[in-house]
Amino acid sequence: AAPMYSALHGGGNVQEEIRFSVCPECLVGMLFCEAMQVNESITIVGALQYSKYTGYGGSFRFDGPTDLPASADYNCVDRLNRRGPVIVAFDALYFPGSSQYEKALIHRELIKVYCTCLGDPEEESSGRGDSRAAFATGNWGCGVFGGDPQLKSLIQWLAASAANRHVAYYPFADRRVDRLAEVAEAIQASGAKASDLYHLLQSHSKSRPVFDVVLERLRSAAAS
Repeated sequence: AAPMYSALHGGGNVQEEIRFSVCPECLVGMLFCEAMQVNESITIVGALQYSKYTGYGGSFRFDGPTDLPASADYNCVDRLNRRGPVIVAFDALYFPGSSQYEKALIHRELIKVYCTCLGDPEEESSGRGDSRAAFATGNWGCGVFGGDPQLKSLIQWLAASAANRHVAYYPFADRRVDRLAEVAEAIQASGAKASDLYHLLQSHSKSRPVFDVVLERLRSAAAS
């Protein structure tokens, strides 16, 4: 089990720290949210962004207050009278090493992301749109936590698909996932289903990039 603050490290100034810093209402949840189990995530609705910023990591800087009345989040009020975005906190494996390629830990991450993609329990009645909002994510657990972004990107895609949610992937210029679009297109062109993608995620290792092995397996399946 992991508490919501487990991803916040002093001096890190990366995705989690930046979001909680510019949307300080998120910090309140750290006081009363219990540690998450493997099948749990924490949905935060209405945490507005009060600060603008520049940079990332060591270059992260405050860039003045947000003009809230003019912001899209402030003016987006749903039928439940809630403003702001929907943010979901979900913990990744911590330093999984080579074990992250094993079936048990792949299952763990799939369950975690699936629960996350279930989203806001009030989404259907909130009137935020005719279709379900996309799951905006990135290289989850692939910084200081030591996850493989190629494996994690496909895990997130598979889990989001099972939850009937589109994915908006933001790699933050991480070149390790430069070929994600190519791999996704190849998987879709092959006619693979979610169950096929699940099998494509098995039996990888650090010795070869996950994307290379997935593309090789797709070519072999097409040739047979």
